[in-house]
Amino acid sequence: MSSSAGAALPSTFGHPVTEKLTKSNYTLWKLQVLPAIRGAQLVGFIDGSSPAPSEEIATGTDGKKAPNPAYSAWLALDQQVFNYLVASLSKDVLKQVATCSTAVALLKENIGI
Repeated sequence: MSSSAGAALPSTFGHPVTEKLTKSNYTLWKLQVLPAIRGAQLVGFIDGSSPAPSEEIATGTDGKKAPNPAYSAWLALDQQVFNYLVASLSKDVLKQVATCSTAVALLKENIGI
């Protein structure tokens, strides 16, 4: 899935997750979380197939750089997915992923989706 600047999460981004992820309920948690992310067409933010674009872009041949609007759009979507996922984790799991700052770091690298 590409991270198009026009993509947006539904206002309710799926249903609330009733079973927060613990060390023993991964399958049940995954059953609740993945359909919402797939339905919003944002799987690339958790599997790494929608990587972050460069934070800055060259503005000309003089070597000057400017903020990349594509990065801002990507970051906004990533952080919405990240927030949805963080809200679905138990306190014990949150402690394990407290240093993560992107959805892919949270899931692919730490939880294993």
